[in-house]
Amino acid sequence: VGEFVYSNNISRSEDGNQFIALVSTLVLTFLSLVLILVISYTIFKGFYLLPIIAISLYFKFGTDAGKQTD
Repeated sequence: VGEFVYSNNISRSEDGNQFIALVSTLVLTFLSLVLILVISYTIFKGFYLLPIIAISLYFKFGTDAGKQTD
């Protein structure tokens, strides 16, 4: 989102571009979360939070993203 805002110079100032990028990133993140919850609810009905919890736990503990190598 930020790259799109900066490359098209949507606002006349740099501060305006930063603000638009911040707000649009927050709005798009919220909308994607709502969409994921709605799709998950339609597929899994009463257990719609379980796949989201499982995916979150997988990315928290199942990947090497948070591990430091010495």
